Amino acid sequence: MMSIKQDHEQQQSQQQQQDPMLVGEDGIVAGLSVGGTEPRPPTLQVEPTYSDNYVLDGQHMISESRMRDILMELQQRWLKEYEQSREKLLVELTEKLHQEYLTDLQRKQTEYMAQCREEMEAERVRQEELFQRRLQEEVQRLTEKQRREIQLIKKKQWCWQCEKEAIYHCCWNTAYCTVECQQAHWPMHRRVCRRKKTTSNAQSSGQNQQQNNRTTSNSGGTATNSATTGAGGSHQQQKVSAH
Repeated sequence: MMSIKQDHEQQQSQQQQQDPMLVGEDGIVAGLSVGGTEPRPPTLQVEPTYSDNYVLDGQHMISESRMRDILMELQQRWLKEYEQSREKLLVELTEKLHQEYLTDLQRKQTEYMAQCREEMEAERVRQEELFQRRLQEEVQRLTEKQRREIQLIKKKQWCWQCEKEAIYHCCWNTAYCTVECQQAHWPMHRRVCRRKKTTSNAQSSGQNQQQNNRTTSNSGGTATNSATTGAGGSHQQQKVSAH
């Protein structure tokens, strides 16, 4: 409707420029004479005919359809822009939410890893302390066991041949479990056997003592024989003197 009014006003202004007549608000046209000194008689405005109304009605109808088309175009354009803006905002919002999710996930992962490291470090320290305590207890137990076994071993003698418990003593720090082991080990042991030297020394001492005894006995017999011989000679001399 505004465009129709503007078109009508534009037509009136064009007519005023072409014709020196003045058109009033009531539709009465007034003008001047050719010389410009005498006014012309007023002329009534020609009423629009049916065809003119039809044209105006047609223009009015065309304007409404055009307005509808313009509105439809504007609506479609606005809907399109709205859809584009909506899609753009959704994409931006999705990217923003995704980035926030990744950031939050990274933060939680970092916190979780730090917490896990702290727990693992505490558990490692606890396990090391427990291991050291158990290790010391085990070392003490094994040391005590070894000490008792060494004391028990020191109280026994072992066969030099087969390393079994010995029951037959040969000499200093040498013993055997059986006679067979002693006989098998004798070729190696005879060079260092102290019992042999002790026995030899004892035998030598015994022999020396026997020899000394024999020498003493022989000396006593000789003296007795001498005394007997002297006594016999004196007796014979006495007999000879008596005769």
